Amino acid sequence: MKKILFVCLGNICRSAMAQGLLEAELASRNMSHTLIDSAGTGDWHTGNAPDSRAISTTKAQGIDISSQRARQIQPTDFEKFDLILAMDKDNYHDMMDMAERANIPQNQRKKVAMCLDFSTIDHGGDVPDPYYGADGGFIQVLALLEEACSGIADHITSTSSQ
Repeated sequence: MKKILFVCLGNICRSAMAQGLLEAELASRNMSHTLIDSAGTGDWHTGNAPDSRAISTTKAQGIDISSQRARQIQPTDFEKFDLILAMDKDNYHDMMDMAERANIPQNQRKKVAMCLDFSTIDHGGDVPDPYYGADGGFIQVLALLEEACSGIADHITSTSSQ
């Protein structure tokens, strides 16, 4: 079973949306043998549901993320997950700093990548944080994540057959 973790700042917008989108993408491909989770580098939203704008944006696509609850990434996640996907460069660097402080082995640090590395859209590398912006930012994030999740599902398919 493949295990994928999405990571953003607070785990109530981008990573929560990505979790729901990839779960839906994999279900549409009959690939239920994958564990998808999400986390934040910060702890201030721990236990909270996703942002209402994230919930409504994904719900418009037929995806319900309202039962998710935010959590903070833990050093044990580096061992547990096969692929850990950062939403932006700050999240990536925060995870690498955590790995350094926790003495995470190099082979586990190599599991961390940028989410949009799996996208074919020219994106500049970061999924923008829509939290403080207008609601339209969530629609932009959704489009970026849909493309990335399609690429991640392709990646899972190709590595599962090896």
